[in-house]
Amino acid sequence: MEWKLVALSVGILLFLIVLSAVVWLVVKHPINLLFSEASYVQFTALVFGEKGHPITGPQLEGMRPQDPPNPPVGQLEAPNQTE
Repeated sequence: MEWKLVALSVGILLFLIVLSAVVWLVVKHPINLLFSEASYVQFTALVFGEKGHPITGPQLEGMRPQDPPNPPVGQLEAPNQTE
């Protein structure tokens, strides 16, 4: 009977910890939950690519998708999935 009380107490404690963490993140620090002008500025400041050839977010969006390279000689073609 005593282990049931301990298990119930641990469950209630974990529930309260999770509840307080959610309230703290959503009510006190909702920064990551909002899409605003500041997040757009942060996105444009992101840099992708390599150190020698950086690519910013808008440049990445402006790029056209490229076809995958041809398979090496001797490798079978992938089956056509559109038929």
